[in-house]
Amino acid sequence: MANDEFHNSTGYFKDPGTGQDLTGDEPRLATCHPGEPFNWPMIALSDGNIVKLCSRLWNADEKQCYKEYRNGGTCVKSERKPKVEKQVKQTEPKNSNESEPEKQVVKYSEESATSIQTLTILAECDRCIGVSQIAGITYALITKHGSNVVHHIPRSCIPDAEFDRLCCGDEY
Repeated sequence: MANDEFHNSTGYFKDPGTGQDLTGDEPRLATCHPGEPFNWPMIALSDGNIVKLCSRLWNADEKQCYKEYRNGGTCVKSERKPKVEKQVKQTEPKNSNESEPEKQVVKYSEESATSIQTLTILAECDRCIGVSQIAGITYALITKHGSNVVHHIPRSCIPDAEFDRLCCGDEY
């Protein structure tokens, strides 16, 4: 590996094999042009290694392509995909002498939290095992005794009387 005498954080500016300064006219093995996806300019050294070329040695097209890439223009290699909400499993610490199955966690979005299904779940469940804050929203962790399913329901969608029943019900 070369030392700082031959390269910096943006690439190589000297050939470690010959000690000569590299120029902007070095033959490129990889390059880019404006309107194309950004590829870091690469060259072959005298010993055959392929390395990144220092940014100060780039040609005008490579500099323009890099500016477009940094500004979020059309020269971005990959596009970000939107996040998809998934069902999350949560595990609780277990005692070594207990063999409980893993709890299943079901999370509801605010839009679906006031649905008939959610109201049915609230009626079937008999206890609140805690609350959690996710992205600034307080969720009640609702379950039914003997069930391994924990429902995350926004606290603001649970009437106070129902929440009191779930929190202060009979202890098991």
